Amino acid sequence: MLRSLNCPNCGAPVPSTSSGLFLVCSHCKSTVGNLAIYGKNRTDTACFSIEEHSGEVDQLSLMCGLGDWNGLLDVSNQILTTDPNSVAARCYKALAIFWLGDNEFSHLDIVNKLLCQAKTYAPDDPLVASISDVLANDIMVTAIRNENYGSEFTNAVYALTLANKIGKPSSSVSTQVVSYIQGAVDRLSKEFWMDLRRQKRNYDPPYRSIQLLYQCGWLINNTGCLEYFWLFGSLHAGKNTSKSYSPDLAQQLEITKQMLISKQSEKIQKQIGFDFFGNPKELVIGS
Repeated sequence: MLRSLNCPNCGAPVPSTSSGLFLVCSHCKSTVGNLAIYGKNRTDTACFSIEEHSGEVDQLSLMCGLGDWNGLLDVSNQILTTDPNSVAARCYKALAIFWLGDNEFSHLDIVNKLLCQAKTYAPDDPLVASISDVLANDIMVTAIRNENYGSEFTNAVYALTLANKIGKPSSSVSTQVVSYIQGAVDRLSKEFWMDLRRQKRNYDPPYRSIQLLYQCGWLINNTGCLEYFWLFGSLHAGKNTSKSYSPDLAQQLEITKQMLISKQSEKIQKQIGFDFFGNPKELVIGS
């Protein structure tokens, strides 16, 4: 469970008198969401919706200000029982569920669903927009604490992908995410080539690793990552034409192909082949 009103990266307290959406943790220097603006009614911020002066927002703000996430969840649910269309209750409930969650991020589907509903009910509501951006930012800060390999990285990619859909993080956190993903992609590509050189024609790139390349490439809009997906995804696709996921993989390859063509990437003309001795190399398609 994450520590309430503390930095989602290091756990240090992050006190604030600022009205800004983001703060810099004085301990680890991470840019994090400024939850203080949701814990009190301030007229000098643009974060509150048309429900600002209602009694329910007062209750929600009190629980948030105290860092009582279980209490905030209870109050949100009580409000939604009597007012199923409450935008504020959905936003604050999303905050509570995030902070009561765990590092496997299984709770983020509910967070995303609540915010999507809030955006449907009030697409231009500043409370919805600000909480969406704060949660997107803090989800990313939490995700990149994970190791960039194995199940931790798989969980992180899932969280980062969902955070991208939820809102817009701070620019500094976006930069950190790119660096985190790039490090993982560099490691994956080296592993692919090492295994390919060792197993030669018998090598079949793991499907899950290929999917991570695809997700990472689109997550940070990285041409190099998608070039690796094109090469090793094509190799895997050719060896697994009868698999149930083959049509989906073919569609991903076509989408990637069109993107690489638009980027004028030379890799789109390449495929992995082998010389007379079975050593792998990149060959021009059709040669």
